[in-house]
Amino acid sequence: MWLSIIVYTTTALAYFALGMHAARREQRLLATTGKHLPFYSWEIIASVLLFATVAGLRYGTGYDHLMYLSQYNYLSEGHNIFRNFEPGFVWLMKILARNGVHYFFFFALCAALQMIMLLWGIRHNKRLMPWMGLLLMTNYYFLYFMNTIREGIVASFLVASVPALVNRKWIIPAILALIFGTLHKSAYFLFPLTALLCVVRWKELSRRWHLAIFLMMVIIGAMPWWQVWVMKAFRMIAPTVGYGYYVKSINEFIATGGHWPHIGPNSLAGLLIKLILIWTYPLLRAHYKDDRYLPYFFLLFFVGACSHNLLVNTDHYILRLLDSFLLCTLPLTAYLLSYQWQTRRRWALTGMLALCCSYIYIEMFKSTFYPTKMNLPVIYHFFLNPNL
Repeated sequence: MWLSIIVYTTTALAYFALGMHAARREQRLLATTGKHLPFYSWEIIASVLLFATVAGLRYGTGYDHLMYLSQYNYLSEGHNIFRNFEPGFVWLMKILARNGVHYFFFFALCAALQMIMLLWGIRHNKRLMPWMGLLLMTNYYFLYFMNTIREGIVASFLVASVPALVNRKWIIPAILALIFGTLHKSAYFLFPLTALLCVVRWKELSRRWHLAIFLMMVIIGAMPWWQVWVMKAFRMIAPTVGYGYYVKSINEFIATGGHWPHIGPNSLAGLLIKLILIWTYPLLRAHYKDDRYLPYFFLLFFVGACSHNLLVNTDHYILRLLDSFLLCTLPLTAYLLSYQWQTRRRWALTGMLALCCSYIYIEMFKSTFYPTKMNLPVIYHFFLNPNL
């Protein structure tokens, strides 16, 4: 547990320091030259390398890490993998494993792709960097990327594509979507939906409507009859979207008849964060009135938040499909924290940080004192000493 606390906390603080330094440098550049800090600045390069290193050195951190590791080791020994991965992902694993490259570099490369695209999506406003870096390690995002490696790459690509799509530059993102679809099929479904949400000029709803729709999704998502209906519908498309492996698990869920949701401190905190973001969005819209991308990050967040709470009580493989939109919670929360910092709302900033950054420490507490199969992958282990 202590190793995990050290790794998560020091990495989060390192990201915050790098992001704050980059944000201040950019403000000085804008004041003197009117130009933004280049994306290839040393702070961003250091952030990518740090994320890649922490991801590459882990062992068993993230629910699917050991599964991916076993596939990689099979390939390095000359065998074929036994999971039906997309061809691009298999090719990437093969080209590294068959040439004797240590698995550290494979996992580091996947994490580097995730981080590069995540930072590319907010390159227009580097004041978001310190807060995104802090949240990345102390909320659920690091575990999300470490578990759903392929889906995480697609999700970060969607964040990166927002500025281009808003500016009507869709050709390069469309080509990249075809490429990333060879890593996970969800890109073929999610990118067109993202493009539709970003290209069409949607009429913004009022705060009251946003709250009403969101709370309705929360209530419906808690109903067992709804869960069974969703699982039956998903069973028909599961093989098409790359989830045919889970059909047996889907049938088992349907046989249970659904269940009422389990509520804990982190699920309540997550719900409260979403409500706060919806409530404060009009304030952010007024403060960042010249930011063209904020409304679309909010729109993608809202779609992700509604779909998440509508499906949260079904099963994880359904959530993975649309939770890619929920990754926009990260930049949107960074907007709010940056706003609170800039306007010197210290108590609000302190409360929001406590709400957001407590997630990983609660999970580590559960993993240490109430260890289960679902909790243990939160604990960080180095591959050089997995038992530490």
